[in-house]
Amino acid sequence: LAIVAFSLGMLVLFVSFVMEKTYYLLNLTVQTTGVYLQWSIFQIPFWTDAFGSLQPGEGRAVDDKASATWWIGAWTVFYMAWWVAWACFVGIFIARISKNRSLHQIIISVFLAPTAYGLIWFSIMGGIGLRQQRQAAELQVLGEEYYGDAEYYHDGSSRPCYDVPQEDVVVNGTTIFTNTLLGVTPVCEFDSSSSSSSWFNVMYSFSYPDGNFGGFGPFLSGFSIFALAIYFITSSDSGSLVVDILASNGAMKHHWIQRVFWAFTEGAVATALLVAGGSDALGALQAASIVFGLPYNLFLFVMCTSIVRMCQVIESEQLEDSGIVDADIMLPEKTWGLPVFGGIFNIFEFMVSLGNVHPARKSKGMDLPSQEHIIGFFKNLFLPFVTLYNIYSTVDTKNQHARTNAMSTFFYCALFFAMIALFVCGVINHGFVALGWACFFTNACILTSLRLHVRERLAIRGNIIWDFLASSFFYPQVLTQMDLQLKEEKIGDSHSD
Repeated sequence: LAIVAFSLGMLVLFVSFVMEKTYYLLNLTVQTTGVYLQWSIFQIPFWTDAFGSLQPGEGRAVDDKASATWWIGAWTVFYMAWWVAWACFVGIFIARISKNRSLHQIIISVFLAPTAYGLIWFSIMGGIGLRQQRQAAELQVLGEEYYGDAEYYHDGSSRPCYDVPQEDVVVNGTTIFTNTLLGVTPVCEFDSSSSSSSWFNVMYSFSYPDGNFGGFGPFLSGFSIFALAIYFITSSDSGSLVVDILASNGAMKHHWIQRVFWAFTEGAVATALLVAGGSDALGALQAASIVFGLPYNLFLFVMCTSIVRMCQVIESEQLEDSGIVDADIMLPEKTWGLPVFGGIFNIFEFMVSLGNVHPARKSKGMDLPSQEHIIGFFKNLFLPFVTLYNIYSTVDTKNQHARTNAMSTFFYCALFFAMIALFVCGVINHGFVALGWACFFTNACILTSLRLHVRERLAIRGNIIWDFLASSFFYPQVLTQMDLQLKEEKIGDSHSD
């Protein structure tokens, strides 16, 4: 469920990214990363808003520009204490799912990857909302200045939303408005009295008006609600797992009924809290989290020291134990027999060099593509799912995941043809192109996962970033590469392990 929830969330994020002003969002992501590194690493953790917390008569700013006295406690301190209070609970879950993982894998997956994902998510979705709010304000100014009515472009609903003209607006021979982002309308201002509607305002802005076409808003809104429901379910399941471990005195195996019991109990407590106390109850819970979060800081300092000491002890034991063999000796580095830029792409080197390919490459048969390379490339270009299933079946030597392999292949096949159909429909309405790219990169993720598994199986060094890039734009070559490598290694052969 967690993988499904993450995939659905990424799909919504990617579609929004493609449909909106993409280069602006890329710029904003880079800018936000710089602001985060500048402020959030050192300045915000040490910021106590000392002057803003002063009451009138204690030296508070006389220009009324000081922050509210409650702000630092209700926002920065609260969230930091909230994270600390959850540290032990979440830590148990991470430890439970991280068995046999190295420390550097934990650091990357728990600290660096979520931070990067948070920067990307809030830069894109927050950037979309901010840009649309600024454009709505711009339309109000145009309406007031040229038509004497700030609500001239209002969409007629009860929301503070404004229709974006899909053609240039010319007044007295002067172009006062040029739309460079066709299809994104209406745009809305932020309404603090109905903040929960902001998400749906953004989703409904991807209307791409075209006759009777209702736009992508209803689909994206319903899809995001479904993704959110999956997120809640998988979060509840993860929380119930930890509570189950704590209630079982650390036991890792329990009956599934026990976890269901805790899931329903958690939901019942949350519902009762909201029904009985509403926002006041949530305020009390937030205050309690700050109070109980402080003592955990001391435990975290002790745990950090313990982890450092643990690593020092393990390192010293490994150095003293001569029986431990370095992993690089037991598992020497290997490379792919067919490089991603080899095979059919060798023809370009042959043409550019006018046939004078380096003798070392000729001796390895890398001067021209072989018949196997050419057939494999074009077969995988138009029918990638055939080779995909063969690779799944070859790697699964004991046939333990036959159903999963078949479902993954079917899903890949469906997305492949959906991608082609959506790109064709993009000629009619450009909004379909974003969905086509979403299908394309979803398939890239499926192929990346398979390539990771094959690399681990064959002990081939690499990294997930290159796996994704190669699986995205060079998928025919990647499939050919894995197919030939498995045949060369004789994986799946009745006489192989």
